[in-house]
Amino acid sequence: MTEPSLTKEGGVLPDERIVPVMVYSLTTVARGGIAIKSTLRANIWIRTEAVSEYVYVRKAQVVTFGGPSIQPETYQNYFMPTSQVIAYHVLPPNDEPLDYDETEMNRKMEAVTAMVGTFRFNGQIRISSQISLAANLDTMKSSFLSLYNVEVSNPFLQGMGAIKVPLVLMRPHYIHFGLK
Repeated sequence: MTEPSLTKEGGVLPDERIVPVMVYSLTTVARGGIAIKSTLRANIWIRTEAVSEYVYVRKAQVVTFGGPSIQPETYQNYFMPTSQVIAYHVLPPNDEPLDYDETEMNRKMEAVTAMVGTFRFNGQIRISSQISLAANLDTMKSSFLSLYNVEVSNPFLQGMGAIKVPLVLMRPHYIHFGLK
């Protein structure tokens, strides 16, 4: 496992790039840049073996929920334990390919709302067309699931608006799902 460079100056190694992301835990969201190897796809990085024990977010804007007021804080470097990451996505514009084969048989897109803390992720989950969403979730073994064509919003962060992203990776065991 390789660890991204982290210097006082925030520099990166010649074979790395900074990618703008949002990283969510149950009580916190961090927006900033991560340093990853140039050969890696940033939109699926969090579920690869290249990720270390902590997600290092550079020039992070961080909002923590649960206190008397919601005030963003800024950090030059912010460290979130990878085990606490519930959702992750690259910020637009993102032109990396999605993580599935469109020609794969017996698959369908199911519209869902996934909830992480106070955040709502309206999108589509790609599941087997042979069984229900409930059965798909019950049999899921992966540590992260993919949600596609997602609109991310939070009613407590009015200034945030909605963010539209093609792919969000989420830990299924920490998410509440709603079907309309």
